[in-house]
Amino acid sequence: MIKSFYEKNVLPSILNCCCGTKPITYQRKKIIPRANGNILEIGIGSGLNIPFYDKNKVDSLIAIEPSDGLNMMAKNKATENNIEINLPIVSFDIKCSKGTYIRSVARDLGLKLGCGAHLSKLIRTSQEKFKLSDAYSLDDTSLEKLISLENAFEDLDFIQLNESDAAAFLHGKSIQTDFEHTELLRVYDAKNQFIAIGKKTSKGFKHEYLV
Repeated sequence: MIKSFYEKNVLPSILNCCCGTKPITYQRKKIIPRANGNILEIGIGSGLNIPFYDKNKVDSLIAIEPSDGLNMMAKNKATENNIEINLPIVSFDIKCSKGTYIRSVARDLGLKLGCGAHLSKLIRTSQEKFKLSDAYSLDDTSLEKLISLENAFEDLDFIQLNESDAAAFLHGKSIQTDFEHTELLRVYDAKNQFIAIGKKTSKGFKHEYLV
């Protein structure tokens, strides 16, 4: 924890001070204004070069800096000098199972590459059988286009309960059954109405989700 605090809050200020001495700044004033076109700074540090770029010569500035503390200082320096820093953007598709904390993938990739990274946009393209390509915008949605809960779970097997079992089931009581099915099931009452999603447990058949 102390090391993390030092690297994020103390070390950036020390590096900024050491790299901002008069002799180094003098060299920056002579060299940096000569840069032109698309600039890539690997290790931009606290952004001490930024004030010396000639805006009339530079088309874009792409900066890479693994230190969060120095990165923030560089962004502030760019804002002060009205210069936009273009950070590298990477997009990719991921197919994953439930329980995957997808937002941490960008951070982990940045750590592996040693340059830092964060998630700027996340689009879920599918969930089981539901696909983004089949979705409608809010403006185009109508009652006819909505998927009923029953149809949403049509891939599950089902069980039908008699009247007394259905009543007890809906009140949270376990129902004793003689089947070995341990996956989720659609549950119907005696009138063939879809009432819940249930699952057999060690205590009996109980509802997981009421509909």
